Amino acid sequence: MTHLRFVPSDTTEPNGRRSMPILTKPNKANDRHPSDHPRVTRWLSWIAVPTALFVTFAPTTAQDQPLRLDPASARLERLRNDVTLLASPEFEGRSGLGAVKSAHFVEGRFRDLQLQPGFGVSYLQEIIPATARLPKPNLPQEIPPAQHDDAQAEASPRVVWGRNVAGALIGSDPQLSHEWIILSAHHDHLGKRGDVYYPGADDNASAVAMMLETARELTEQSRRGAGPSRSILFVAFDLEEVGLIGSRYFADHPPFPLDRVRLFITADMLGRSLAGVCDEFVFVMGSEHAPQLQPLLSDAAQGRSIRLAPLGVDVVGTRSDYAPFRSRHVPFLFFSTGESREYHTPRDVAETLNYPKLRETTELIADLVARASELRGNAAPSWSETPHHSLEEVRTIRDVLRRLQERGDEVQLDGLRNLAITRILPTLDRALERKAITPAERKAMVRVAQLVLSGLSNSSWF
Repeated sequence: MTHLRFVPSDTTEPNGRRSMPILTKPNKANDRHPSDHPRVTRWLSWIAVPTALFVTFAPTTAQDQPLRLDPASARLERLRNDVTLLASPEFEGRSGLGAVKSAHFVEGRFRDLQLQPGFGVSYLQEIIPATARLPKPNLPQEIPPAQHDDAQAEASPRVVWGRNVAGALIGSDPQLSHEWIILSAHHDHLGKRGDVYYPGADDNASAVAMMLETARELTEQSRRGAGPSRSILFVAFDLEEVGLIGSRYFADHPPFPLDRVRLFITADMLGRSLAGVCDEFVFVMGSEHAPQLQPLLSDAAQGRSIRLAPLGVDVVGTRSDYAPFRSRHVPFLFFSTGESREYHTPRDVAETLNYPKLRETTELIADLVARASELRGNAAPSWSETPHHSLEEVRTIRDVLRRLQERGDEVQLDGLRNLAITRILPTLDRALERKAITPAERKAMVRVAQLVLSGLSNSSWF
């Protein structure tokens, strides 16, 4: 017997939503909160593209069934779609008005997930000069203030430097829900320089996509009754590229006391590899100041093809949005795959990212957030002023230095740095053999690591 079947095309839009056949209504959340900028509204107001219905007269067989992506493949495609959209010319390199668009894009996704506004009644935290207590950033263009309801309208327009965006998932345990884990990524980039725009696919659309996918996953778990015990705040910071202005402003004007933050996590560049040769490495910094996190990281990394590689933050210094939380002694973790050859160039495009690596890193971080939300008592992360450096850091630096030396021609390793690697490697081998490294040996190791990375073409840190 033959069956008359209607087979709708099953596509995924750039914003990550699945298109529906024929007709859908605009997103009502965005109707209630229109943007000041029509081009932003075009991205945020979802009207599904009509899709053709194909009428076939054929037996219904297994081969005829619509293709269903497995969860890992579906996650990879969502990540790819978000990176592709944020790195597209429509977002103008996510600086100035382009950053306004990216802020409203993230806000729209938080609304779709039905996260609670992170700043009282608003998802947006405007960075206002009068309350910033920060040096004025070198902004590429004036940024207009966000649109307000009539009741909130002000007599005269305000100058706004940028916008942080935050959505909250309230914890399921009444005893822990007043404590917070923050998962963040900066949504801005370099914008346009003349006629050239900087897409910023890896820096930092990759980490924004990770954050949005983690928010989606944890929200779904919460709706199934298996959500995190602690509350999670998802934050997209603005103006990271001009002096960490967004995260510094947030830390000065937090939506809740920072002593209620049990763990701050941020990520910057998750889709490539250090110097283009450290393909399996994903670096994580900060656990030396919260040693309870070290076994948690080890457990979360088990069974993955990526290699989670711990480093002391003193190896790279202040390089991203963890800085204002580190200075306030909030336990933190910073994830990155390191600077690649495409860092801060127009070549940082979405087509060349390693999406399987980004997917695995996203799954690792989501798993880590879920695990950390359940830690209780002495197992919960707390700040340690004295850093506890693990032997895994020694193994990380040894293996990275060895990799760079093996591919010295490719990474343009000069004679001085090659010699420094040759001299330090036996020291690191001996430290690993005896399962201990002296303070003097670690100091020498860090110096060599900094020297080597500072000399690589377009890459200066782990």
